[in-house]
Amino acid sequence: MFKYLVYLLIFSLTLFSCKKEVKDHKVKYEIEFIDDCQPGYSDMIDVNCTPHYNEVQSDIPYLNKEQIQPGFKWKYEYWQLHNGDKVTFTVMPQQGYRFIMRIYVDNSLISYREVVTGYGGYYVTNTLDIGGINNKSNVDGPVIEFIYSE
Repeated sequence: MFKYLVYLLIFSLTLFSCKKEVKDHKVKYEIEFIDDCQPGYSDMIDVNCTPHYNEVQSDIPYLNKEQIQPGFKWKYEYWQLHNGDKVTFTVMPQQGYRFIMRIYVDNSLISYREVVTGYGGYYVTNTLDIGGINNKSNVDGPVIEFIYSE
């Protein structure tokens, strides 16, 4: 009988000690606009960030170009980032914008990229400054991508 109790105790400790707690982190995507597109030029701009909520249409990140002016900050937060998740942040501007993209995890700046788009061509961008973690740092465009690791 005592032998069975020891086996049960060892089995229980093994079962419960192997269970890891999954920790949620907050990722915040931010765009700070420095220059707006001049009137008369194509000012379409879109944003894509993952992970994001997608339970209903209003959860999906959206950038309203009517709000954009110098100094405007667009933000989107996701509160279920886990170790090993791929984080991607892409901005697709047509002409005339200058902005800084930033990604924060648990309120700490992880990565940033300052981008300017010219006039005379669609989606032609140049990176002015870059810092932090970014697997796409060799790409001269408005994209930040990395695998989150605790």
